[in-house]
Amino acid sequence: MEKPSCLCSNWWRGPVYFTIAAMLAFLAITAAFHASGSGHSAAPVEHASPHLSPNASLILRNSGFGIFAALMQLSPDLFGSPSSNCCTVFAVKDSAIHSLGPLMVRDLAKYQTIAAANLSVEQLLKKPEKTCFETLLHFKNVSVTRKVARKRLIEINRIPISDPNLILEGGVTVHGVASPFAPLDQRRDFSSVPFPNPSCDPVEVKKHSGIQWMKILQSLRSKGYAAFAAGLQSVHPILMKEGSNLSSVTIFAPPDLGSVATPPPVLADIVKVHLLPRRFTYQELSSLRDEASLKTLASGQELVVTSRHNQTQRLSVSGVEITAPNLIKARDFMVHGMARAFEIAELHHSS
Repeated sequence: MEKPSCLCSNWWRGPVYFTIAAMLAFLAITAAFHASGSGHSAAPVEHASPHLSPNASLILRNSGFGIFAALMQLSPDLFGSPSSNCCTVFAVKDSAIHSLGPLMVRDLAKYQTIAAANLSVEQLLKKPEKTCFETLLHFKNVSVTRKVARKRLIEINRIPISDPNLILEGGVTVHGVASPFAPLDQRRDFSSVPFPNPSCDPVEVKKHSGIQWMKILQSLRSKGYAAFAAGLQSVHPILMKEGSNLSSVTIFAPPDLGSVATPPPVLADIVKVHLLPRRFTYQELSSLRDEASLKTLASGQELVVTSRHNQTQRLSVSGVEITAPNLIKARDFMVHGMARAFEIAELHHSS
């Protein structure tokens, strides 16, 4: 008598489809918030690399990387901005991440992506051990922890690359790994994940770090935010000194900063309150829960995502409306136009 076939090894496929469906819903909802919340036609969508061909997406799905295939096709902006050498993505097997929520999967995708570097396994094998790479997740690096060139074996954060050179297409390279580069728990918020702290040769990190402050200042002036640009420029030396390790930034740009007679130390705090040490698109801000805290560059000062209880239904931060979402954007920064400046007295104080 023939025994019934066992489906035990594929038990996770159902949850995988549920996870992909949840991500699709999440992406659709945040896109809807962006379109309706701005009060006018949405800013042009950033056609960011990687842009996977249907064949490349099929290769990923058939190899067990369906969740990453869906993310790379439907939300390519998670993986950086357009570039001839966009990124290297270390896609994680569906079976290892099917139980994670959409927000955690989104942040994981950034952590599994090396910024502005397109590296095949042959190129990775040429890197010495302890070489670190900057990821798209703010201030988080990964490193080469082991390699055996004759076997084409390489480990990143002690996780072997199981499927090397899955995709070598245009400006994107995709390798497959069996598990994430950091231990994840669906009960945890991503901010509380115990990330490995690699011992780094900092050469690769420094190559891609540094905010394009001059480009930001020029763009602000051209968009009609000359008063804020003047305030930002006046504290630029302070930002260069205090934020030397800053790799990305979000700027909430008001039309002006109030009195021009503000003392320099106070002006510096006012400007830094409008800066976050991480790049947030309008869609990402919209996906945060109400009253979520946003750490600023001003010591002890936080902003808060506030509800859309106003008539325009636009997103507000600490009670100030975002009037021009995604106004100026690049890989390392995002600028949103604001209705007015934040007042320090209105803000939350972090302990």
